[in-house]
Amino acid sequence: MGFKAERDQHDDGSVQAALDEENKPVSLDECFGWFSKEERMDEADAWRCPQCADLRRATKKLDLWRVPPVLIVHLKRFQFYRGRWVKSRKLVDFPLEGFTPSDYLVDPRTRENPPVYDLYAVTNHLGSLGGGHYLAYVRHRDGKFYTFNDSSCDAIEDLAQIKSPAAYVLFYRLRGSDAGDGPFAAGPARPLATAGSDDGDDAPKRECVIL
Repeated sequence: MGFKAERDQHDDGSVQAALDEENKPVSLDECFGWFSKEERMDEADAWRCPQCADLRRATKKLDLWRVPPVLIVHLKRFQFYRGRWVKSRKLVDFPLEGFTPSDYLVDPRTRENPPVYDLYAVTNHLGSLGGGHYLAYVRHRDGKFYTFNDSSCDAIEDLAQIKSPAAYVLFYRLRGSDAGDGPFAAGPARPLATAGSDDGDDAPKRECVIL
């Protein structure tokens, strides 16, 4: 069979199904579910039973007892696969407002008053493990998100761009808490300076630096 004939052949349906599953977005809620899922250890990580002294494949499970005022979620983008480190570009769909991890908290008090978080920043990684670039999206006290890319600072008009396969670290602030200060604290928003104001043409850039 020639190259053109091979190229014209259609892949088996299972191949396309696997590709679709790989490209299918996952939610942040699903990520928390996988994080707290019970896992059976491999034989190489066997546990020695204190009763019979035999090595056994134990199970482990991670639970969250309570959460902090500032919740930082580190998405696992890099993994060792077939002898080399690769980066996952899977899209994680995370909420900009109203995220609650109460289903994964074991402290019974959280059932009565479940925590609610609002996103205030995202660290993005562009590129691969061998080289790349970081940029951040940050919510100002005026309620708007801004892009911080080296020395540039620009308002984000389309919030859809915040959710991308480049998202690497998510920063959430507990609603109603007094955690942090500066541009994220409660209170009236401080208007951004504009070019040509009394503060000079460099005022917008100075404002970005102190966020």
